Amino acid sequence: MKKRIQIDTTLLVLIILFTGFLYLNRRIYLSPWGVFTSRAHPEERSDEGSQEILPRFARQDEGSNVEKTPRPLIYFISPGVDNVLDFFGMIVILKGVLLRMSARGHKKAHSREGDRLVETGPYVLTRNPMYLGSFLIGVGFALIVWPWWSWPVFAVFFYMRFIVQITREEKHLARLFPNDFTAYCQRAPRLLPSISSALKARPRDIFKIDEAWSTKEKWGLLAWPLLAVALEWLQESLVFGAAQPVTILVVFIAAGVVLIMGLWVAYQYGSRE
Repeated sequence: MKKRIQIDTTLLVLIILFTGFLYLNRRIYLSPWGVFTSRAHPEERSDEGSQEILPRFARQDEGSNVEKTPRPLIYFISPGVDNVLDFFGMIVILKGVLLRMSARGHKKAHSREGDRLVETGPYVLTRNPMYLGSFLIGVGFALIVWPWWSWPVFAVFFYMRFIVQITREEKHLARLFPNDFTAYCQRAPRLLPSISSALKARPRDIFKIDEAWSTKEKWGLLAWPLLAVALEWLQESLVFGAAQPVTILVVFIAAGVVLIMGLWVAYQYGSRE
Protein backbone atom coordinates (compact mmCIF):
# COMPACT_ATOMS: atom_id res chain seq x y z
CA MET A 1 0.00 0.00 0.00
CA LYS A 2 2.81 2.38 0.94
CA LYS A 3 4.62 1.60 -2.32
CA ARG A 4 1.48 2.33 -4.36
CA ILE A 5 0.98 5.67 -2.62
CA GLN A 6 4.62 6.63 -3.28
CA ILE A 7 4.29 5.81 -6.98
CA ASP A 8 1.00 7.68 -7.31
CA THR A 9 2.28 10.71 -5.42
CA THR A 10 5.49 10.95 -7.42
CA LEU A 11 3.69 10.59 -10.74
CA LEU A 12 0.98 13.08 -9.79
CA VAL A 13 3.45 15.68 -8.54
CA LEU A 14 5.59 15.30 -11.67
CA ILE A 15 2.60 15.70 -13.99
CA ILE A 16 1.14 18.74 -12.23
CA LEU A 17 4.43 20.56 -11.60
CA PHE A 18 5.74 20.09 -15.12
CA THR A 19 2.40 21.07 -16.61
CA GLY A 20 2.33 24.19 -14.47
CA PHE A 21 5.89 25.08 -15.45
CA LEU A 22 5.08 24.76 -19.15
CA TYR A 23 1.98 26.93 -18.96
CA LEU A 24 3.48 29.58 -16.70
CA ASN A 25 6.43 29.85 -19.09
CA ARG A 26 4.45 29.40 -22.30
CA ARG A 27 6.13 32.40 -23.92
CA ILE A 28 9.32 30.36 -24.07
CA TYR A 29 7.77 28.08 -26.65
CA LEU A 30 5.09 30.31 -28.19
CA SER A 31 5.99 32.26 -31.31
CA PRO A 32 4.61 35.84 -31.62
CA TRP A 33 3.83 35.26 -35.31
CA GLY A 34 0.99 33.68 -37.18
CA VAL A 35 -2.75 34.21 -37.17
CA PHE A 36 -4.60 31.90 -34.84
CA THR A 37 -8.37 31.99 -34.71
CA SER A 38 -10.17 30.64 -31.69
CA ARG A 39 -12.84 31.66 -29.28
CA ALA A 40 -12.04 33.89 -26.35
CA HIS A 41 -13.82 35.52 -23.49
CA PRO A 42 -16.40 38.21 -24.29
CA GLU A 43 -14.31 40.96 -22.79
CA GLU A 44 -11.52 40.20 -25.26
CA ARG A 45 -13.31 41.63 -28.32
CA SER A 46 -11.71 43.72 -31.02
CA ASP A 47 -11.77 47.51 -30.93
CA GLU A 48 -14.21 49.94 -32.58
CA GLY A 49 -17.33 48.11 -31.46
CA SER A 50 -16.64 45.00 -33.52
CA GLN A 51 -18.43 41.89 -32.34
CA GLU A 52 -15.62 39.63 -33.54
CA ILE A 53 -14.16 37.66 -30.68
CA LEU A 54 -10.38 37.61 -30.75
CA PRO A 55 -8.15 34.94 -29.30
CA ARG A 56 -6.63 35.39 -25.89
CA PHE A 57 -3.18 37.03 -25.97
CA ALA A 58 -4.21 38.67 -29.30
CA ARG A 59 -2.35 41.75 -30.40
CA GLN A 60 -2.10 43.89 -33.56
CA ASP A 61 1.10 44.70 -35.41
CA GLU A 62 1.73 48.29 -36.44
CA GLY A 63 0.37 49.11 -39.86
CA SER A 64 -1.64 45.92 -40.05
CA ASN A 65 -5.33 45.27 -39.65
CA VAL A 66 -4.75 41.59 -38.93
CA GLU A 67 -4.97 40.58 -35.32
CA LYS A 68 -2.02 38.48 -34.19
CA THR A 69 -1.73 36.07 -31.34
CA PRO A 70 1.23 34.03 -30.08
CA ARG A 71 1.20 30.97 -32.26
CA PRO A 72 2.34 27.69 -30.69
CA LEU A 73 5.82 27.06 -32.04
CA ILE A 74 6.40 23.71 -30.37
CA TYR A 75 2.82 22.85 -29.56
CA PHE A 76 0.80 21.65 -32.52
CA ILE A 77 -1.42 24.51 -33.62
CA SER A 78 -4.01 22.39 -35.42
CA PRO A 79 -7.00 21.59 -33.17
CA GLY A 80 -7.41 18.40 -35.17
CA VAL A 81 -3.90 17.21 -34.36
CA ASP A 82 -4.41 18.17 -30.73
CA ASN A 83 -7.61 16.10 -30.61
CA VAL A 84 -5.82 13.11 -32.15
CA LEU A 85 -3.11 13.32 -29.49
CA ASP A 86 -5.79 13.62 -26.82
CA PHE A 87 -7.50 10.50 -28.17
CA PHE A 88 -4.39 8.33 -28.13
CA GLY A 89 -3.20 9.86 -24.87
CA MET A 90 -6.38 8.82 -23.09
CA ILE A 91 -6.08 5.29 -24.49
CA VAL A 92 -2.52 5.06 -23.14
CA ILE A 93 -3.63 6.37 -19.72
CA LEU A 94 -6.43 3.82 -19.48
CA LYS A 95 -4.11 1.02 -20.55
CA GLY A 96 -1.70 2.05 -17.81
CA VAL A 97 -4.48 2.04 -15.22
CA LEU A 98 -5.73 -1.38 -16.36
CA LEU A 99 -2.21 -2.81 -16.23
CA ARG A 100 -1.77 -1.55 -12.68
CA MET A 101 -5.13 -2.98 -11.70
CA SER A 102 -4.18 -6.35 -13.16
CA ALA A 103 -0.71 -6.39 -11.59
CA ARG A 104 -1.90 -5.40 -8.13
CA GLY A 105 -4.83 -7.80 -8.16
CA HIS A 106 -2.79 -10.73 -9.50
CA LYS A 107 -0.09 -10.26 -6.89
CA LYS A 108 -2.71 -10.01 -4.17
CA ALA A 109 -4.28 -13.29 -5.30
CA HIS A 110 -1.04 -15.25 -5.68
CA SER A 111 1.36 -13.80 -3.13
CA ARG A 112 -0.55 -12.00 -0.42
CA GLU A 113 2.28 -12.25 2.12
CA GLY A 114 5.14 -12.16 -0.37
CA ASP A 115 5.87 -15.82 0.28
CA ARG A 116 6.30 -16.73 -3.39
CA LEU A 117 7.65 -15.21 -6.56
CA VAL A 118 4.87 -14.16 -8.91
CA GLU A 119 5.74 -15.02 -12.51
CA THR A 120 2.30 -15.32 -14.08
CA GLY A 121 -0.38 -12.91 -15.24
CA PRO A 122 1.03 -9.51 -16.26
CA TYR A 123 4.34 -10.55 -14.67
CA VAL A 124 4.91 -12.75 -17.72
CA LEU A 125 5.41 -9.63 -19.83
CA THR A 126 7.57 -7.63 -17.45
CA ARG A 127 9.06 -7.99 -13.98
CA ASN A 128 7.61 -4.62 -12.96
CA PRO A 129 4.12 -4.21 -14.45
CA MET A 130 3.13 -1.69 -11.78
CA TYR A 131 5.93 0.65 -12.82
CA LEU A 132 5.16 0.06 -16.48
CA GLY A 133 1.54 1.00 -15.82
CA SER A 134 2.63 4.21 -14.10
CA PHE A 135 4.96 4.98 -17.00
CA LEU A 136 2.11 4.54 -19.48
CA ILE A 137 -0.09 6.89 -17.45
CA GLY A 138 2.64 9.52 -17.58
CA VAL A 139 3.14 9.03 -21.32
CA GLY A 140 -0.60 9.47 -21.82
CA PHE A 141 -0.54 12.81 -20.02
CA ALA A 142 2.48 13.85 -22.07
CA LEU A 143 0.53 13.19 -25.26
CA ILE A 144 -2.49 15.11 -23.99
CA VAL A 145 -1.07 18.24 -22.39
CA TRP A 146 2.67 18.47 -23.04
CA PRO A 147 4.60 19.55 -26.17
CA TRP A 148 6.43 16.84 -28.10
CA TRP A 149 9.88 17.76 -26.79
CA SER A 150 8.77 17.00 -23.23
CA TRP A 151 8.11 13.31 -23.92
CA PRO A 152 11.76 12.18 -23.64
CA VAL A 153 12.15 14.56 -20.70
CA PHE A 154 9.41 12.68 -18.86
CA ALA A 155 11.02 9.34 -19.71
CA VAL A 156 14.35 10.49 -18.27
CA PHE A 157 12.75 11.85 -15.09
CA PHE A 158 10.75 8.67 -14.64
CA TYR A 159 13.86 6.53 -15.07
CA MET A 160 15.88 8.63 -12.63
CA ARG A 161 13.10 8.58 -10.04
CA PHE A 162 12.34 4.87 -10.06
CA ILE A 163 15.46 3.00 -11.24
CA VAL A 164 17.02 2.99 -7.77
CA GLN A 165 13.80 1.75 -6.18
CA ILE A 166 13.34 -0.95 -8.84
CA THR A 167 16.94 -2.14 -8.41
CA ARG A 168 16.54 -2.25 -4.63
CA GLU A 169 13.36 -4.30 -4.88
CA GLU A 170 14.90 -6.74 -7.35
CA LYS A 171 17.92 -7.27 -5.11
CA HIS A 172 15.51 -8.09 -2.30
CA LEU A 173 13.71 -10.65 -4.47
CA ALA A 174 17.05 -12.14 -5.52
CA ARG A 175 17.89 -12.74 -1.87
CA LEU A 176 14.51 -14.32 -1.14
CA PHE A 177 14.33 -16.47 -4.28
CA PRO A 178 17.90 -16.79 -5.61
CA ASN A 179 17.35 -19.58 -8.14
CA ASP A 180 13.81 -18.73 -9.21
CA PHE A 181 14.48 -15.02 -9.64
CA THR A 182 17.59 -15.58 -11.75
CA ALA A 183 15.62 -17.79 -14.13
CA TYR A 184 12.74 -15.32 -14.11
CA CYS A 185 15.03 -12.45 -15.11
CA GLN A 186 16.09 -14.43 -18.17
CA ARG A 187 12.48 -14.80 -19.28
CA ALA A 188 10.98 -11.41 -18.47
CA PRO A 189 12.49 -7.95 -19.08
CA ARG A 190 12.79 -5.41 -16.30
CA LEU A 191 10.24 -2.92 -17.63
CA LEU A 192 9.37 -2.86 -21.34
CA PRO A 193 7.94 -6.12 -22.73
CA SER A 194 9.35 -7.57 -25.91
CA ILE A 195 7.16 -7.43 -29.01
CA SER A 196 7.17 -11.22 -29.35
CA SER A 197 6.04 -11.84 -25.77
CA ALA A 198 3.32 -9.19 -26.08
CA LEU A 199 2.00 -10.81 -29.27
CA LYS A 200 2.03 -14.29 -27.76
CA ALA A 201 0.31 -13.26 -24.52
CA ARG A 202 -3.34 -14.21 -24.10
CA PRO A 203 -5.40 -11.28 -22.78
CA ARG A 204 -7.43 -13.60 -20.56
CA ASP A 205 -4.24 -14.71 -18.81
CA ILE A 206 -2.82 -11.20 -18.47
CA PHE A 207 -5.96 -9.42 -17.33
CA LYS A 208 -8.31 -11.31 -15.04
CA ILE A 209 -11.35 -9.19 -14.31
CA ASP A 210 -12.04 -10.53 -10.83
CA GLU A 211 -8.45 -9.91 -9.73
CA ALA A 212 -8.24 -6.49 -11.36
CA TRP A 213 -11.33 -5.21 -9.54
CA SER A 214 -10.23 -6.56 -6.16
CA THR A 215 -7.96 -3.65 -5.20
CA LYS A 216 -8.19 0.13 -4.86
CA GLU A 217 -6.35 0.53 -8.16
CA LYS A 218 -9.77 0.50 -9.83
CA TRP A 219 -10.38 4.05 -8.63
CA GLY A 220 -7.67 5.11 -11.04
CA LEU A 221 -10.19 4.59 -13.83
CA LEU A 222 -11.98 7.64 -12.44
CA ALA A 223 -9.21 9.75 -10.93
CA TRP A 224 -6.68 9.81 -13.77
CA PRO A 225 -9.17 10.58 -16.58
CA LEU A 226 -10.68 13.39 -14.49
CA LEU A 227 -7.22 14.88 -14.03
CA ALA A 228 -6.67 14.59 -17.78
CA VAL A 229 -9.89 16.51 -18.46
CA ALA A 230 -8.86 19.26 -16.04
CA LEU A 231 -5.37 19.65 -17.48
CA GLU A 232 -6.61 19.55 -21.08
CA TRP A 233 -9.12 22.26 -20.21
CA LEU A 234 -6.26 24.32 -18.77
CA GLN A 235 -4.12 23.68 -21.84
CA GLU A 236 -6.75 24.82 -24.31
CA SER A 237 -7.57 27.88 -22.20
CA LEU A 238 -3.98 29.09 -21.81
CA VAL A 239 -2.33 27.91 -24.99
CA PHE A 240 -5.10 27.96 -27.57
CA GLY A 241 -7.21 30.81 -26.23
CA ALA A 242 -10.34 29.01 -25.04
CA ALA A 243 -11.40 25.53 -23.96
CA GLN A 244 -13.96 23.45 -25.81
CA PRO A 245 -15.39 21.19 -23.07
CA VAL A 246 -17.77 19.28 -25.34
CA THR A 247 -14.97 18.35 -27.72
CA ILE A 248 -12.73 17.32 -24.82
CA LEU A 249 -15.38 15.01 -23.36
CA VAL A 250 -16.33 13.54 -26.74
CA VAL A 251 -12.71 12.75 -27.62
CA PHE A 252 -11.96 11.18 -24.24
CA ILE A 253 -15.18 9.16 -24.14
CA ALA A 254 -14.54 7.95 -27.68
CA ALA A 255 -11.07 6.82 -26.63
CA GLY A 256 -12.53 4.85 -23.74
CA VAL A 257 -15.14 3.21 -25.96
CA VAL A 258 -12.57 2.23 -28.59
CA LEU A 259 -10.29 0.77 -25.91
CA ILE A 260 -13.11 -1.25 -24.36
CA MET A 261 -14.15 -2.60 -27.74
CA GLY A 262 -10.57 -3.49 -28.62
CA LEU A 263 -10.02 -5.26 -25.31
CA TRP A 264 -13.28 -7.16 -25.69
CA VAL A 265 -12.28 -8.39 -29.14
CA ALA A 266 -8.82 -9.36 -27.91
CA TYR A 267 -10.31 -11.04 -24.85
CA GLN A 268 -12.69 -13.12 -26.96
CA TYR A 269 -10.06 -13.98 -29.56
CA GLY A 270 -7.54 -15.02 -26.93
CA SER A 271 -10.08 -17.21 -25.15
CA ARG A 272 -10.54 -19.36 -28.26
CA GLU A 273 -6.89 -20.35 -28.46
